[in-house]
Amino acid sequence: MISNILMYSFDEIVEEMCNLLGVQYTKCADDLTFSCNDYDMLKKSLHQVKGIVGNYNIIYNLTINNKTTIVGKGRSRRVTGVIITNEGNPSVGRYTRKK
Repeated sequence: MISNILMYSFDEIVEEMCNLLGVQYTKCADDLTFSCNDYDMLKKSLHQVKGIVGNYNIIYNLTINNKTTIVGKGRSRRVTGVIITNEGNPSVGRYTRKK
């Protein structure tokens, strides 16, 4: 809850930027997810988020870790532990389902 309070203005800025680019922004704890059908818009949003993070680095020592990936259809898309199928539906994944 404290991180949400501290990062409220960050979330507002990122969400506004994403709305302008047509990118869906979601956050779960410290995991940020950007969804879009346009690869170029995702790259542009990543570049802009890095700039926004740079501004917040001064205040909160905020950085982007090395887990940043861009994943398209045909690849396993795992978002905060949930797998997204090619049809866009959530799934627990084959391993968990068989277990």
